[in-house]
Amino acid sequence: GKLVGLHRNSARAHLDALVSIGLAKRVVEKRTTRGRPRVLYAIATLPVGSPAGPLAKADLGYLDLAQLLAGQLSEMEDAGTKAVRAGRRWAAAVDSSPLNSAKLTCSEAMSSIASLFEELGFDPELDADEGRILLHHCPFLEVAKEARPVVCGMHLGMLKATLERLDAPLEVTGFHPFVQHDPLLCVVTVAEKL
Repeated sequence: GKLVGLHRNSARAHLDALVSIGLAKRVVEKRTTRGRPRVLYAIATLPVGSPAGPLAKADLGYLDLAQLLAGQLSEMEDAGTKAVRAGRRWAAAVDSSPLNSAKLTCSEAMSSIASLFEELGFDPELDADEGRILLHHCPFLEVAKEARPVVCGMHLGMLKATLERLDAPLEVTGFHPFVQHDPLLCVVTVAEKL
């Protein structure tokens, strides 16, 4: 709520509306310490190209809500940095999968990143030889048109947090949105940590 200037109860009401139309899901926090677990929210995974995707449900308010939140964040000072921070929180909220005990190779880490973007609906293409992931679809395109630093910043933050969580031997060297518009193409570049 603080990140986008909404009171906690207002943010919860909006998130519950997204849950009711199938665009988000509730996840109960797994705690290792005492205390009541928090209810977290995660994006509901929809098949790429599904007619039940977010934009097909714009009449239910999803698009308006996303644009409102992105616009509000865009007006804040240092919006890009705040968006990356929000993306990191998003990654923590949606990724509850257990970690592998063995350290990932560069190839395995690249595949993990591609899988993350696949789950989010970006239709990724892995170009491991060039250290790139080509994203052929943006499920947030309508919002990104007006608030690109916020939307792309959140995805960058999610990506960085995921690599850190996996203890992957890679680092993000570039996040290039909309390098091509028709057909759409965004490019993520990564390199092995030195």
